Amino acid sequence: MKPHADKAQDHKSHSAANEATQTLSGGKPAVWFVDNRPEAVTQQKLQETVNRSPRAFQLSAQLKAMELARPSDAAATVQKIAVTTPAGDLGESADVPALPTALVTQINNADTPDLRQAALDALYAHVQTEGLLDETDNVTGLAYTEATYFGIAQPDPAAPDNVTIEITNLAFAAGAAVVYTSLRHELIHAEQYRQEPDDVADVGDTVSYMDTNELGGAIGRVQHAIQEVDTHVWELDNAANTGVDDAFRTQRAQALHGYYTTLARDVAGLGRLQIARWEPYINRAVTQAQRALDVEVAAGRFDAYDYLEIMETIAAIKNKKKREKPGPNASSSKKSKKGPDPDGGGGGAGPAPIAV
Repeated sequence: MKPHADKAQDHKSHSAANEATQTLSGGKPAVWFVDNRPEAVTQQKLQETVNRSPRAFQLSAQLKAMELARPSDAAATVQKIAVTTPAGDLGESADVPALPTALVTQINNADTPDLRQAALDALYAHVQTEGLLDETDNVTGLAYTEATYFGIAQPDPAAPDNVTIEITNLAFAAGAAVVYTSLRHELIHAEQYRQEPDDVADVGDTVSYMDTNELGGAIGRVQHAIQEVDTHVWELDNAANTGVDDAFRTQRAQALHGYYTTLARDVAGLGRLQIARWEPYINRAVTQAQRALDVEVAAGRFDAYDYLEIMETIAAIKNKKKREKPGPNASSSKKSKKGPDPDGGGGGAGPAPIAV
Protein backbone atom coordinates (compact mmCIF):
# COMPACT_ATOMS: atom_id res chain seq x y z
CA MET A 1 0.00 0.00 0.00
CA LYS A 2 1.26 3.46 -0.79
CA PRO A 3 -0.08 7.02 -0.88
CA HIS A 4 -1.41 8.30 -4.19
CA ALA A 5 1.38 9.24 -6.57
CA ASP A 6 0.83 12.98 -6.48
CA LYS A 7 1.22 13.01 -2.70
CA ALA A 8 3.98 10.46 -2.27
CA GLN A 9 6.77 13.04 -1.91
CA ASP A 10 4.85 15.09 0.63
CA HIS A 11 4.07 11.90 2.52
CA LYS A 12 7.76 11.01 2.76
CA SER A 13 8.82 14.46 3.93
CA HIS A 14 6.09 14.58 6.56
CA SER A 15 7.13 11.17 7.83
CA ALA A 16 10.79 12.17 8.10
CA ALA A 17 9.99 15.44 9.84
CA ASN A 18 7.92 13.70 12.50
CA GLU A 19 10.19 10.72 13.12
CA ALA A 20 12.16 12.45 15.86
CA THR A 21 9.10 13.47 17.81
CA GLN A 22 7.10 10.28 17.32
CA THR A 23 9.76 7.69 18.18
CA LEU A 24 12.63 7.11 20.55
CA SER A 25 16.18 6.55 19.33
CA GLY A 26 15.60 2.79 19.26
CA GLY A 27 12.73 3.19 16.82
CA LYS A 28 10.02 2.44 19.37
CA PRO A 29 6.98 4.70 19.81
CA ALA A 30 7.47 7.35 22.43
CA VAL A 31 5.37 7.07 25.61
CA TRP A 32 3.96 10.49 26.24
CA PHE A 33 2.39 9.99 29.66
CA VAL A 34 1.30 7.23 32.03
CA ASP A 35 -2.41 7.10 32.78
CA ASN A 36 -2.78 6.06 36.45
CA ARG A 37 -6.50 6.70 36.74
CA PRO A 38 -8.35 3.75 38.42
CA GLU A 39 -10.32 2.96 35.26
CA ALA A 40 -7.15 2.95 33.16
CA VAL A 41 -5.38 0.63 35.62
CA THR A 42 -8.38 -1.70 35.60
CA GLN A 43 -8.41 -1.68 31.79
CA GLN A 44 -4.70 -2.57 31.72
CA LYS A 45 -5.27 -5.51 34.08
CA LEU A 46 -8.13 -6.76 31.90
CA GLN A 47 -5.96 -6.48 28.79
CA GLU A 48 -3.20 -8.43 30.53
CA THR A 49 -5.67 -11.15 31.52
CA VAL A 50 -6.91 -11.46 27.96
CA ASN A 51 -3.34 -11.41 26.62
CA ARG A 52 -2.49 -14.45 28.78
CA SER A 53 -5.46 -16.48 27.57
CA PRO A 54 -4.98 -19.45 25.19
CA ARG A 55 -7.03 -17.63 22.55
CA ALA A 56 -4.69 -14.64 22.73
CA PHE A 57 -1.67 -16.83 22.12
CA GLN A 58 -3.44 -18.37 19.12
CA LEU A 59 -4.27 -14.94 17.63
CA SER A 60 -0.73 -13.72 18.29
CA ALA A 61 0.68 -16.72 16.48
CA GLN A 62 -1.59 -16.09 13.49
CA LEU A 63 -0.48 -12.46 13.20
CA LYS A 64 3.18 -13.42 13.64
CA ALA A 65 2.89 -16.01 10.88
CA MET A 66 1.36 -13.44 8.53
CA GLU A 67 4.11 -10.93 9.38
CA LEU A 68 6.85 -13.46 8.72
CA ALA A 69 5.27 -14.30 5.39
CA ARG A 70 5.67 -10.73 4.14
CA PRO A 71 8.47 -9.94 1.72
CA SER A 72 11.24 -7.98 3.43
CA ASP A 73 10.93 -5.09 0.97
CA ALA A 74 7.17 -4.69 1.50
CA ALA A 75 7.35 -2.86 4.82
CA ALA A 76 4.91 0.04 4.74
CA THR A 77 5.55 3.48 6.19
CA VAL A 78 3.74 3.69 9.50
CA GLN A 79 0.63 5.79 9.16
CA LYS A 80 0.78 7.61 12.49
CA ILE A 81 -2.78 8.85 12.25
CA ALA A 82 -4.10 5.40 13.15
CA VAL A 83 -1.79 4.64 16.04
CA THR A 84 -0.38 7.80 17.58
CA THR A 85 -1.53 9.19 20.89
CA PRO A 86 -0.95 12.96 20.99
CA ALA A 87 1.32 14.40 23.63
CA GLY A 88 -1.37 16.66 25.05
CA ASP A 89 -0.90 20.01 26.76
CA LEU A 90 0.19 20.60 30.34
CA GLY A 91 -3.43 21.48 31.07
CA GLU A 92 -4.83 18.19 29.75
CA SER A 93 -8.39 17.40 30.76
CA ALA A 94 -9.30 14.75 33.32
CA ASP A 95 -12.35 13.91 31.20
CA VAL A 96 -10.54 13.66 27.85
CA PRO A 97 -6.84 13.12 28.65
CA ALA A 98 -5.84 13.64 25.01
CA LEU A 99 -7.20 17.20 24.96
CA PRO A 100 -6.47 20.36 26.97
CA THR A 101 -9.07 21.36 29.53
CA ALA A 102 -9.92 24.64 27.79
CA LEU A 103 -10.73 22.85 24.53
CA VAL A 104 -12.86 20.24 26.29
CA THR A 105 -14.79 23.04 28.02
CA GLN A 106 -15.28 24.85 24.71
CA ILE A 107 -16.65 21.71 23.07
CA ASN A 108 -18.96 20.87 25.98
CA ASN A 109 -20.33 24.43 26.17
CA ALA A 110 -20.96 24.76 22.42
CA ASP A 111 -24.75 24.71 22.12
CA THR A 112 -25.37 26.51 18.82
CA PRO A 113 -24.24 25.66 15.28
CA ASP A 114 -21.86 28.64 15.21
CA LEU A 115 -20.29 27.78 18.57
CA ARG A 116 -19.93 24.14 17.55
CA GLN A 117 -18.22 25.10 14.31
CA ALA A 118 -15.88 27.36 16.29
CA ALA A 119 -15.12 24.46 18.63
CA LEU A 120 -14.36 22.21 15.65
CA ASP A 121 -12.07 24.87 14.20
CA ALA A 122 -10.20 24.95 17.52
CA LEU A 123 -10.05 21.13 17.58
CA TYR A 124 -8.72 21.08 14.01
CA ALA A 125 -5.99 23.55 14.96
CA HIS A 126 -5.13 21.41 17.98
CA VAL A 127 -4.73 18.15 16.05
CA GLN A 128 -2.61 20.03 13.51
CA THR A 129 -0.36 21.20 16.33
CA GLU A 130 -0.14 17.65 17.67
CA GLY A 131 0.97 16.37 14.25
CA LEU A 132 -2.05 14.15 13.69
CA LEU A 133 -2.64 15.60 10.23
CA ASP A 134 0.95 15.39 9.02
CA GLU A 135 0.38 11.95 7.50
CA THR A 136 -3.29 12.39 6.60
CA ASP A 137 -2.75 15.60 4.67
CA ASN A 138 -5.92 15.11 2.65
CA VAL A 139 -8.18 16.36 5.47
CA THR A 140 -9.17 19.87 4.44
CA GLY A 141 -11.13 20.77 7.56
CA LEU A 142 -13.83 19.91 10.08
CA ALA A 143 -17.44 20.92 9.59
CA TYR A 144 -20.45 20.84 11.88
CA THR A 145 -23.65 19.26 10.61
CA GLU A 146 -26.85 17.76 11.99
CA ALA A 147 -27.51 14.09 11.37
CA THR A 148 -28.34 10.77 13.04
CA TYR A 149 -24.73 9.56 13.25
CA PHE A 150 -21.65 10.89 15.06
CA GLY A 151 -19.40 11.74 12.15
CA ILE A 152 -18.62 11.14 8.50
CA ALA A 153 -15.62 11.48 6.18
CA GLN A 154 -16.89 13.23 3.05
CA PRO A 155 -14.70 12.96 -0.07
CA ASP A 156 -14.69 15.95 -2.39
CA PRO A 157 -16.53 14.86 -5.59
CA ALA A 158 -14.09 16.89 -7.68
CA ALA A 159 -11.01 15.54 -5.86
CA PRO A 160 -11.92 12.31 -4.01
CA ASP A 161 -8.56 12.16 -2.24
CA ASN A 162 -9.51 15.32 -0.31
CA VAL A 163 -11.80 14.77 2.64
CA THR A 164 -13.85 17.01 4.91
CA ILE A 165 -14.73 15.44 8.24
CA GLU A 166 -18.19 16.30 9.50
CA ILE A 167 -19.00 16.00 13.21
CA THR A 168 -22.64 16.10 14.15
CA ASN A 169 -25.07 17.32 16.77
CA LEU A 170 -25.32 13.76 18.09
CA ALA A 171 -21.60 13.73 18.94
CA PHE A 172 -21.79 17.17 20.58
CA ALA A 173 -24.81 16.09 22.62
CA ALA A 174 -22.77 13.15 23.92
CA GLY A 175 -19.88 15.40 24.99
CA ALA A 176 -16.28 16.18 24.16
CA ALA A 177 -15.09 12.59 24.53
CA VAL A 178 -17.43 11.40 21.77
CA VAL A 179 -16.57 14.39 19.58
CA TYR A 180 -12.89 13.55 19.87
CA THR A 181 -13.17 9.78 19.39
CA SER A 182 -15.45 10.38 16.39
CA LEU A 183 -12.82 12.68 14.89
CA ARG A 184 -10.11 10.05 15.36
CA HIS A 185 -12.41 7.43 13.83
CA GLU A 186 -12.96 9.56 10.75
CA LEU A 187 -9.27 10.48 10.45
CA ILE A 188 -8.58 6.76 9.97
CA HIS A 189 -11.21 6.65 7.23
CA ALA A 190 -9.55 9.66 5.61
CA GLU A 191 -6.24 7.80 5.63
CA GLN A 192 -7.94 4.78 4.07
CA TYR A 193 -9.25 6.97 1.24
CA ARG A 194 -5.74 8.29 0.68
CA GLN A 195 -4.05 4.96 0.08
CA GLU A 196 -3.38 3.38 -3.30
CA PRO A 197 -4.36 -0.32 -3.54
CA ASP A 198 -1.76 -3.05 -3.88
CA ASP A 199 -2.06 -6.21 -5.95
CA VAL A 200 -2.21 -8.13 -2.67
CA ALA A 201 -3.26 -6.61 0.64
CA ASP A 202 -0.28 -6.20 2.98
CA VAL A 203 -0.76 -7.25 6.60
CA GLY A 204 1.90 -4.68 7.51
CA ASP A 205 -0.39 -1.80 6.46
CA THR A 206 -1.50 0.15 9.52
CA VAL A 207 -4.80 1.02 7.85
CA SER A 208 -6.59 -0.82 5.07
CA TYR A 209 -6.99 0.74 1.65
CA MET A 210 -10.18 1.12 -0.37
CA ASP A 211 -10.30 -0.28 -3.89
CA THR A 212 -13.07 1.48 -5.81
CA ASN A 213 -13.01 -1.24 -8.46
CA GLU A 214 -14.50 -3.60 -5.91
CA LEU A 215 -17.25 -1.75 -4.08
CA GLY A 216 -20.17 -3.95 -5.10
CA GLY A 217 -21.35 -7.35 -3.96
CA ALA A 218 -19.76 -9.46 -1.25
CA ILE A 219 -16.28 -7.99 -1.71
CA GLY A 220 -17.62 -4.45 -1.27
CA ARG A 221 -19.24 -5.45 2.02
CA VAL A 222 -16.06 -7.23 3.12
CA GLN A 223 -13.98 -4.11 2.35
CA HIS A 224 -16.37 -1.93 4.34
CA ALA A 225 -16.30 -4.32 7.30
CA ILE A 226 -12.49 -4.43 7.29
CA GLN A 227 -12.30 -0.62 7.28
CA GLU A 228 -14.76 -0.35 10.15
CA VAL A 229 -12.84 -2.92 12.17
CA ASP A 230 -9.81 -0.60 11.81
CA THR A 231 -11.74 2.31 13.29
CA HIS A 232 -13.79 0.57 15.96
CA VAL A 233 -10.81 -1.36 17.33
CA TRP A 234 -8.87 1.92 17.57
CA GLU A 235 -11.70 3.52 19.54
CA LEU A 236 -11.93 0.61 21.98
CA ASP A 237 -8.16 0.34 22.41
CA ASN A 238 -7.87 4.10 23.12
CA ALA A 239 -11.01 4.59 25.20
CA ALA A 240 -9.08 5.50 28.36
CA ASN A 241 -7.32 8.29 26.46
CA THR A 242 -10.38 9.66 24.68
CA GLY A 243 -12.47 9.48 27.86
CA VAL A 244 -15.57 7.74 26.47
CA ASP A 245 -17.76 6.01 29.05
CA ASP A 246 -18.73 2.35 29.40
CA ALA A 247 -22.07 2.83 27.64
CA PHE A 248 -20.31 4.19 24.55
CA ARG A 249 -17.77 1.37 24.67
CA THR A 250 -20.60 -1.16 24.75
CA GLN A 251 -22.18 0.51 21.72
CA ARG A 252 -18.87 0.39 19.88
CA ALA A 253 -18.35 -3.27 20.82
CA GLN A 254 -21.82 -4.09 19.50
CA ALA A 255 -21.03 -2.35 16.23
CA LEU A 256 -17.66 -4.10 15.98
CA HIS A 257 -19.34 -7.45 16.50
CA GLY A 258 -21.73 -6.58 13.69
CA TYR A 259 -18.82 -6.01 11.28
CA TYR A 260 -17.17 -9.22 12.50
CA THR A 261 -20.41 -11.06 11.67
CA THR A 262 -20.53 -9.37 8.26
CA LEU A 263 -17.05 -10.72 7.51
CA ALA A 264 -18.17 -14.24 8.38
CA ARG A 265 -21.23 -13.96 6.15
CA ASP A 266 -19.73 -12.27 3.12
CA VAL A 267 -16.32 -13.94 2.99
CA ALA A 268 -18.24 -17.04 1.95
CA GLY A 269 -19.35 -15.17 -1.18
CA LEU A 270 -15.82 -14.38 -2.39
CA GLY A 271 -14.00 -16.15 -5.20
CA ARG A 272 -10.54 -17.66 -5.10
CA LEU A 273 -8.88 -14.64 -6.72
CA GLN A 274 -10.51 -12.27 -4.24
CA ILE A 275 -9.42 -14.45 -1.33
CA ALA A 276 -5.87 -14.49 -2.70
CA ARG A 277 -5.84 -10.70 -2.74
CA TRP A 278 -7.71 -9.81 0.44
CA GLU A 279 -6.85 -12.68 2.82
CA PRO A 280 -4.14 -10.72 4.73
CA TYR A 281 -6.59 -7.91 5.55
CA ILE A 282 -9.38 -10.34 6.41
CA ASN A 283 -7.16 -12.34 8.76
CA ARG A 284 -5.93 -9.18 10.46
CA ALA A 285 -9.46 -7.82 10.87
CA VAL A 286 -10.63 -11.09 12.41
CA THR A 287 -7.79 -11.25 14.93
CA GLN A 288 -8.09 -7.58 15.87
CA ALA A 289 -11.87 -7.77 16.28
CA GLN A 290 -11.68 -10.88 18.44
CA ARG A 291 -8.97 -9.39 20.64
CA ALA A 292 -10.88 -6.15 21.21
CA LEU A 293 -14.17 -7.96 21.84
CA ASP A 294 -12.46 -10.31 24.31
CA VAL A 295 -11.35 -7.29 26.36
CA GLU A 296 -14.90 -5.92 26.43
CA VAL A 297 -16.31 -9.32 27.44
CA ALA A 298 -13.76 -9.64 30.26
CA ALA A 299 -14.79 -6.17 31.50
CA GLY A 300 -18.48 -7.06 31.45
CA ARG A 301 -19.28 -4.42 28.83
CA PHE A 302 -20.21 -6.98 26.17
CA ASP A 303 -21.80 -10.41 26.27
CA ALA A 304 -19.86 -13.56 25.43
CA TYR A 305 -19.95 -14.31 21.71
CA ASP A 306 -19.08 -17.21 19.44
CA TYR A 307 -15.85 -17.29 17.46
CA LEU A 308 -16.89 -17.52 13.81
CA GLU A 309 -15.15 -19.90 11.44
CA ILE A 310 -13.94 -17.25 9.02
CA MET A 311 -10.48 -18.73 8.58
CA GLU A 312 -12.03 -22.12 7.89
CA THR A 313 -14.28 -20.57 5.24
CA ILE A 314 -11.24 -19.03 3.55
CA ALA A 315 -9.43 -22.36 3.60
CA ALA A 316 -12.43 -24.09 2.02
CA ILE A 317 -12.58 -21.53 -0.81
CA LYS A 318 -8.86 -21.84 -1.45
CA ASN A 319 -9.13 -25.62 -1.60
CA LYS A 320 -11.91 -25.72 -4.17
CA LYS A 321 -11.08 -28.18 -6.92
CA LYS A 322 -12.60 -26.01 -9.60
CA ARG A 323 -10.01 -23.51 -10.82
CA GLU A 324 -11.30 -20.01 -11.45
CA LYS A 325 -9.60 -18.25 -14.33
CA PRO A 326 -9.07 -14.47 -14.05
CA GLY A 327 -10.69 -12.15 -16.53
CA PRO A 328 -8.84 -9.38 -18.36
CA ASN A 329 -9.09 -6.95 -15.44
CA ALA A 330 -8.51 -9.37 -12.57
CA SER A 331 -4.94 -8.27 -11.82
CA SER A 332 -5.61 -4.54 -12.00
CA SER A 333 -5.44 -2.77 -8.67
CA LYS A 334 -5.50 0.89 -9.70
CA LYS A 335 -8.46 3.06 -8.92
CA SER A 336 -10.60 3.60 -11.99
CA LYS A 337 -14.15 3.42 -13.26
CA LYS A 338 -13.96 -0.16 -14.47
CA GLY A 339 -16.77 -2.66 -14.47
CA PRO A 340 -17.36 -5.50 -12.01
CA ASP A 341 -14.47 -7.69 -10.93
CA PRO A 342 -14.54 -10.91 -12.97
CA ASP A 343 -14.18 -12.94 -9.79
CA GLY A 344 -17.45 -11.82 -8.27
CA GLY A 345 -16.85 -8.26 -7.02
CA GLY A 346 -18.82 -5.29 -8.24
CA GLY A 347 -17.57 -2.10 -9.84
CA GLY A 348 -17.90 1.27 -8.22
CA ALA A 349 -18.13 4.93 -9.12
CA GLY A 350 -15.71 6.16 -6.48
CA PRO A 351 -15.42 6.25 -2.68
CA ALA A 352 -18.62 6.79 -0.77
CA PRO A 353 -18.69 8.66 2.54
CA ILE A 354 -18.56 6.43 5.60
CA ALA A 355 -20.82 7.44 8.46
CA VAL A 356 -20.36 6.19 11.98
